[in-house]
Amino acid sequence: MKRLGIAIFGLGRIGQIHLENLLVNPNYEICYLCDVNESHANSIKTRYNLSAKAVGSDSFADVFADERVDCVIVGTPTDTHEGLCKRALNSGKHVFCEKPLAMTLESSLTIIELAKEKNLKLLVAFNRRFDPQILRVKTEAKSLGKLFTVKTTARDAPRPPISYLKISGGIFHDCAVHDLDLLRFMLGEEPETVYTSAHAHDPEIAELNDADTVFMQLKFPSGALGHIELGRDARYGYDQTVEIFGEKGKAISANQQIAQWQVWKAEGQSTDAIKQSFKQRYHDAYVAELHEFHAIITGEKQEMSVVPADCLRVSVLAEAAEESWRTGQVVNIKKFTEKMLEHEKVDFKRFHAAL
Repeated sequence: MKRLGIAIFGLGRIGQIHLENLLVNPNYEICYLCDVNESHANSIKTRYNLSAKAVGSDSFADVFADERVDCVIVGTPTDTHEGLCKRALNSGKHVFCEKPLAMTLESSLTIIELAKEKNLKLLVAFNRRFDPQILRVKTEAKSLGKLFTVKTTARDAPRPPISYLKISGGIFHDCAVHDLDLLRFMLGEEPETVYTSAHAHDPEIAELNDADTVFMQLKFPSGALGHIELGRDARYGYDQTVEIFGEKGKAISANQQIAQWQVWKAEGQSTDAIKQSFKQRYHDAYVAELHEFHAIITGEKQEMSVVPADCLRVSVLAEAAEESWRTGQVVNIKKFTEKMLEHEKVDFKRFHAAL
């Protein structure tokens, strides 16, 4: 099996998650640890006792010029994704990028078109599509007959620091995109309308003109209804559930406990807490992402679980959901998409050609 040379850009929380998984994946050779702060990159190299070269932003060009590097992971702040993706693709490197690809639809389209032009793989990291538990629920949903509702709950633990929230893009583009994509994935269709209620209970989040508690309702062409609940601070753990209800029953992806023990006594039952962070809950999904990235680059797998167009669709949905909150109105997705494309001066035919 071909071993791929890889460079990791961004060594924060998500970058280190991917790094730890790469260390035990024999299909990759870590060539570079890249961070805007070179001293931080060197500290990560020392912590993990790696032979990979640690570089700061002044040396990024050396990474893109190195023929040993077959592919890159982009896990840097959102506003840097576009530039790094373009540099990587123009250098002949396959790209694994955390969502979103870029800050605008126009820029995202440019990256997608560039990857196609260069015949390179571009994987956008919607990690829940790779989670074994969620995939099992999707499979079991086929036995439920006509599907009536899909409900997801996603409550953060712990609340991200305010320094991150300031650059996150807000709860709709940071969090809701995962659940919006999950509804599309589970139902296999695109929603027609969305209505959102939201509020900021946290004063720091309110100052950002953002929300920390969100309800979204979506209606799909088949008549299925979607419900998404988001929260920024669940004190009891990282709360992640999915329920699919249909004419023949329901399928549930429940919270995962840290350990599967129970104690039953006369006064009641006790059990372990649920997993405390996204790193714990979605560990298997992050591992599976890297396996798929290798498989699509080497040709062992032909179809990607997430195609770049999914990123475009979900970006529009997140914007529509936020628009509904801001205006207090039900938003028609088709009309909103046309309005958004016109506002961003994106060619309608070009946009739909990428879907």
